[in-house]
Amino acid sequence: MSMLIRKLYSMSLAKSAGVVTLLACLFFLTSAAGATLTVLYDNLSGTSFAYSISSYGPEYNSFSTEATSFSLTQVDVLVYGTATADPPGSFTVGLYADNSTSPGTLIQLFATVYDSTLDSTIHQLTYNNFSPIPLSTNKRYWVGLVADPTYSTEAAWAYTFFPGIGDAGEYWTASSVVYPNYNSSGSTGPYQMKVSGVPLPPSILLLSSGLVGLGFLRRKWRLKK
Repeated sequence: MSMLIRKLYSMSLAKSAGVVTLLACLFFLTSAAGATLTVLYDNLSGTSFAYSISSYGPEYNSFSTEATSFSLTQVDVLVYGTATADPPGSFTVGLYADNSTSPGTLIQLFATVYDSTLDSTIHQLTYNNFSPIPLSTNKRYWVGLVADPTYSTEAAWAYTFFPGIGDAGEYWTASSVVYPNYNSSGSTGPYQMKVSGVPLPPSILLLSSGLVGLGFLRRKWRLKK
């Protein structure tokens, strides 16, 4: 380790920064390969009811990371299709930031879903073909289903009254109104989804801190010269 530090110290700042970044990537890949997928939110197993995406949307459901940083790797949502699709409607599925306990800006678009691909049964749509998305600690995020403004979708996002993993203290929206999960009115519950990720290894944070420290050391060394 001391030899590595001396080597980094002797390099230019650009080269040493590149080496540390490469090491961080290698640590991440090595750790992620053996990491266990962690479920942050899951209420898919409850009895399902339908809530129209066009009539009550855009619709969003929140989840939180609590005290651990995660790399988001998979999102599942339950939707009801329709037997008719004329004109062909559609909706998007995406990850959104939080804005004071309301859905904020779009972070990642997962897919555009067309009514023509869904029949009149319930479907579990799974999205995991995207690059892992780093999620901060103690942060709320939202999964949103947004209808096409031109051709309204006839699909519906399934909801449930039955509690699941990670849904306590979270929120859902309908017609631009935010409701706490299992609100006292009893009219509906949160939408059904499953959010999974891999905990980010501490080595990433340590190497990132080392990169910042390396920059200060290089600056101090140049000032001495």
